[in-house]
Amino acid sequence: MGSKLFSYLMAYGGFYYKKGILSLFNEPMLFIPSMAFFRFQDYLFDSIGVEKTTELMKYIASFGAYNDGILLKKKFGFAIDKIKNINLLMDTINIDGFGTTKILLDSENLNVNEIKKRDELFFKIENPTVALCAKGKKKKDRKYEAYILGEVIAGCRCHANIEDIDGEEVTCISNSDDNSCLLRLYKKKINHNNFLRKFKVNRIKDSLIRKKTKELTIKNKNRFNVRVKKNIKFKDGFLRINNIIGVEVVLYNFVVLDFLLRSFDPEIQRKAYRILCSAIVDEIHNNFKRTITLEDLAWVGNGYFVANVKGNKRMIIKKEQNLFEEYYKYIFGIENDFINHLDIELLRELFRLQNKNPKINQIKAAVRGDLFSIFEVNL
Repeated sequence: MGSKLFSYLMAYGGFYYKKGILSLFNEPMLFIPSMAFFRFQDYLFDSIGVEKTTELMKYIASFGAYNDGILLKKKFGFAIDKIKNINLLMDTINIDGFGTTKILLDSENLNVNEIKKRDELFFKIENPTVALCAKGKKKKDRKYEAYILGEVIAGCRCHANIEDIDGEEVTCISNSDDNSCLLRLYKKKINHNNFLRKFKVNRIKDSLIRKKTKELTIKNKNRFNVRVKKNIKFKDGFLRINNIIGVEVVLYNFVVLDFLLRSFDPEIQRKAYRILCSAIVDEIHNNFKRTITLEDLAWVGNGYFVANVKGNKRMIIKKEQNLFEEYYKYIFGIENDFINHLDIELLRELFRLQNKNPKINQIKAAVRGDLFSIFEVNL
């Protein structure tokens, strides 16, 4: 890294953390250790298949990348046709921690109109952090950088105005001797509503999801100002928070993922979250080398928990700054039977490290129309 664009953005407080909210240029994010993201994705490969998981990751990644790109153009006058080195644009993707992505061209100074004429484009990911977790595990049929592939596709749609475009991961570090991944983008018309139907979603259209997420981005970015970074480091495609290597996922991207998995198969969703949260808690525990607390879970970026002990066997835990549920309600509406399995599994895994196997119920939820999200924990 080292471009002027990246240095400029970071100088103005790109990363910010306060009271359980982790943001990148005022866009709330989830911080997920790379190993946790790998295990989560690997379980989805096993449960719903490689092709469907790949399409899912590409789809959810498209929202934040596209919306941020639109705002860069409209609010900050960011114009791709004025960039001499096209790879400077990739810095807006590289800061998520998935690796360092570069477009492979005969010349980096090609005009965007010349790029649009091409039938295919190739991108190289160096230090692909999630795929590195699979290195040596002989996952021959699996490629792990679908999320960043989705961001690259969305970037081309936004900045180069190439609407009908798709892509694939040609080679992955997980199943090759190379130390990088290769992406190929090509022209293809995509029907996103057909994709949603594969996840049993009929009541919500793709256009509505895109409208709602765009509104959230506009709202968040309009409040962006200079902020102070804390315990966050970025170098060569690796993002470290409290010395944990991980990736950042736009919070509403994960909300869309939650909705799709919930619609497709709630049991798969719960099991996937159990694997994800187990890996998250283990990474935090191994890094801190001490008993972790409810406060430590706040570094995930999904708000923070406040406990009220009701005797030796019962606790009431309130979730503060629960943007996850607020965003879910904003995009998909109130659901009276909603259960936040992500929070429940985070809490369950925290108590697991204390050799406890609690029963956890969510007795109030913002998505149900309550003011707060409250969990009852019986030890």
